[in-house]
Amino acid sequence: MGLHNFFPRMFYFSVLFISLLLSNLSAQDIILTGHVYTGASSNGALMPVEGAQVGIAMDSIPEGTIAFSDGEGYYELPFEWNWNGPIPVSCQADGYEFYIVEIMPNFDTNSPVLEYDIYLTPIYNDVMTILE
Repeated sequence: MGLHNFFPRMFYFSVLFISLLLSNLSAQDIILTGHVYTGASSNGALMPVEGAQVGIAMDSIPEGTIAFSDGEGYYELPFEWNWNGPIPVSCQADGYEFYIVEIMPNFDTNSPVLEYDIYLTPIYNDVMTILE
């Protein structure tokens, strides 16, 4: 192997290494928090949805990056984001319509915590079954 083959390989290896290093530096750990609600009760308070599955619907997020809401509807979902566009958030729960929305974090803040409440709509057929 001559030196004329060594230097181009070393150059491309160095460029690849630096680009991979810099791409990881732009990623930030984010925690998406909030509550999952449905409708209002007779006293006007929002009703929490327990056991709702909240997830990040992105190819770059590892599969299984989901959280479940607790008895008060609260969820906390940590993930890594590259600040490369809006974050698609999905939510599903038994008896409710599938929910998906894109949110854009505020670039003016350095806080790694994003707060976002989700409001689910009951599936009409399930409501009618409950009323019967």
